[in-house]
Order: sequence, then structure tokens, then C-alpha cells
Amino acid sequence: MADLVKDLLWSGIEDFTGLWDAAFMVQAAESLPSLDVARDTARSILESLLAKSLVDLYQFRGLPQNDAAPVPPEWRSGLLHDDGFWVAPEEEDDVSVWYDTTEKGFESFCEQYNGGVLLFRK
Repeated sequence: MADLVKDLLWSGIEDFTGLWDAAFMVQAAESLPSLDVARDTARSILESLLAKSLVDLYQFRGLPQNDAAPVPPEWRSGLLHDDGFWVAPEEEDDVSVWYDTTEKGFESFCEQYNGGVLLFRK
């Protein structure tokens, strides 16, 4: 599980990551038999990371923008449990949910997985 946390945090450090990409990463890393199981695992990890303020969720119409505001805490669980947001958007202006690693998450990643050495961040 620690490797999955590391992978999901890293993905959020690199760029905004769609929920569907998180499920694909988990499925590939764990060789899980179904995307449903991978989605449930990714959801559980992201909920834990959200609770620790290591990631934030964002909702976009179209592609992510750097000036987006995080999803309010009271909406997070509902969005994470809406299976429709775990599928890549088909239309250019579809609403989608993405996550991004916070500064606290970045520092935690560097401390836990990079020997305390801070990396350059986007």
C-alpha cells in the first residue's frame, strides 16, 4: 500500500491527475483483476490523503487550469463516490474531477520517499 500512496502522491506532484488515471495506476501497479477493485482502492487511498491534507480535489469543465479552486471539503466524499467521475470525460466541456498534491503532501513525499531532500516543484 505504501507504494500506491507514493505513486499517487507523485502523480499529483507532476500535474493534476484525473480520478480515472488514479484507478488505472492502482490497477497496473497491483495487477488487480478489475478496474472496479482498483477504483475502490484508489478511492480509499485518496480519502486518506485528503483527510491528512496531502492532496486536494478539483472539479473542472474541460481541461485543468492552474487557477482552479479546490473542491469544498463537504463535497469531496460525494464526488469520490460518484462512479461517473472515475471515467475519463468524453467531451471537451464535460465536468471532471482531478486531484493535486498539496505543499504539505509534497513535503511529506520528499521526507518519506526522497530521504528528506526537497525536489524542485512545478
